[in-house]
Amino acid sequence: MTRADAAGDAAAHGRIVPCGVPDVGEFIVEVQHRFDRWITTALVDEGIWEAFETELVRRLVEPGVLFVDAGANLGWYALVASRLGARVLAFEPEPENYRLLRANVARNRAQHVVCHPLALGETSHLATLTLSPDNAGDFRIDSTEAGERIEAWVVPLDDVLPATEPVGFLKLDTQGSEVRILRGARKALARAHGTMSAIVEFWPYGLSTCGSSHHELAGILATFAGSLFEIDAVRRRLVPRTLDGLRALGDAGVYGVEQRGHMNLLIVPDARLGAVRDLVDGDPGDARLPSLPSRPFADAPTQLAALAACEGRVRSQSGENGVIAELVRRIRPRRFAVEICAGGGTGCSPQLRDWGWEGVMFDARPGAGGGVVAALVTAENVNALFADHGVPHDLGLLSIDVDGNDLWLLLALDPAYQPALVVIAYNATLGPADGIAVPYRPRRTWDGSNHFGASLRALAIVARARGYALVYCEAAGVNAFFVRRDLLERSGLVAVDVADAYRPPRYGPADEVGAHAGHRFARRRLWRIESEAEARRHLARPRWARWPHGRERTCTPLAETRNSRTSNPTAVACRGSQTVRGDRMLGTHTGRADVAIVRRIAEGVRQGVRVGG
Repeated sequence: MTRADAAGDAAAHGRIVPCGVPDVGEFIVEVQHRFDRWITTALVDEGIWEAFETELVRRLVEPGVLFVDAGANLGWYALVASRLGARVLAFEPEPENYRLLRANVARNRAQHVVCHPLALGETSHLATLTLSPDNAGDFRIDSTEAGERIEAWVVPLDDVLPATEPVGFLKLDTQGSEVRILRGARKALARAHGTMSAIVEFWPYGLSTCGSSHHELAGILATFAGSLFEIDAVRRRLVPRTLDGLRALGDAGVYGVEQRGHMNLLIVPDARLGAVRDLVDGDPGDARLPSLPSRPFADAPTQLAALAACEGRVRSQSGENGVIAELVRRIRPRRFAVEICAGGGTGCSPQLRDWGWEGVMFDARPGAGGGVVAALVTAENVNALFADHGVPHDLGLLSIDVDGNDLWLLLALDPAYQPALVVIAYNATLGPADGIAVPYRPRRTWDGSNHFGASLRALAIVARARGYALVYCEAAGVNAFFVRRDLLERSGLVAVDVADAYRPPRYGPADEVGAHAGHRFARRRLWRIESEAEARRHLARPRWARWPHGRERTCTPLAETRNSRTSNPTAVACRGSQTVRGDRMLGTHTGRADVAIVRRIAEGVRQGVRVGG
């Protein structure tokens, strides 16, 4: 249907009207066929709804982001966001509005729009929806207002969104349910921290009729990151607002409960502020949301459970994206990240880059693309590479996942580099009890076996000596998270013991009951790490001494000492679950006893018990 045809049909039936948005396109919108004094009237008379807010959406929505439209009504913002290339989740509980929403999505062939006949809230329940006789945009969930009532299902946003999905834009216009909706979206907000734009209605009277208040709304907005503005649609300007000023506006005056005034608020993340800077009245710095301290975790189990709930995968291989989002929200570090072994952009750096971070990604594989620096990072060149690429000493995040020399790179890093957060891969097949690592070899590559990296305890020993505390290990048994100790108190985090944080491998082939024990077992040498000083002695040895395959060697192979304890007083026989050592080197390369030890560790990992010390 063309615009001219739609205009004729509108004249004949009064239900379908042509609309348009500059620089976005034209739409054919079916409107209410009963009296509606706001949305329908504006679309019929002006061909657009909330022109200034629509312009803000046009500027801030990027292709591919997830746009959540709570209180979608007949679908105006869903249509605009879809035309801008966003993926849209639209929620509308009122039956006629929902019918119009779906009809308009279909009529305009809107792509990637999913409609739900649901209301959003804090908990899942069957609620009452109070209807308005003359305003199709004023329907309230569980309100004390009088009026015709129908039943509607309410769900939390966290129950609808996939655990890995970050929200790019949130439009929240729900006649007083805003606080309840935000409470039911804690996980989604944590994943989107620092990257999400939002339009939120501020209506103290409506909030009061739905059992909350503007003070509660201000408290939730304090957990957002970015800048807060009042949307002045009459002057088409953005007015910087503080949270204290917002509370004062709701306490008295035109926005007070008695006067029933309302306005829309805009939250803009730092990375997107440039898109609307020309619309701001005064200094945008006046709109900066405060960096409030997060509520501290009571103990290690509470922290582990909370961070487990934050796990989510955006571009990472496992669930570290969601955990990084929560830790960054709490720590608020410098926005600079370094990722060693970035692959094809499947790590954490692209996520941080989306949030406006700077940084550098290294990968030894040529042609990685995506701004990745092609370089093999070793213990010998790591500090030079950092200096050559301008890495600041107080970088926000360091990620290491090289499938081999992870511990040795962390150990070799100049102590002047003090990242706030370290994400590093550990070898879960080595169990939680022993400090063990593969010998250092500059050009080490992973052979597909479980002979790689270091145990969690070995990493914790080295990290502790550098001033870091273990705070979490992800459920897949892949990455460990360490935070600088001087940041624990302000971020509300607590140090976690290795035995509590450790997670067994959830990768590799599954057995007959579906359990995983990691990659295939290899019969290779391992080094025991009982202190940072011992690790440094290993790293300082000449290369021919570190990897004794030649004729000349300083480490006696276990095969020569197992039955000759007098020839090497440091060799210890295998007894029970004790590990056999030869000159501080663990031998799993020869001998049945050593293979049995590795198999005992693997069995313990599979069953979730501690084995080996």
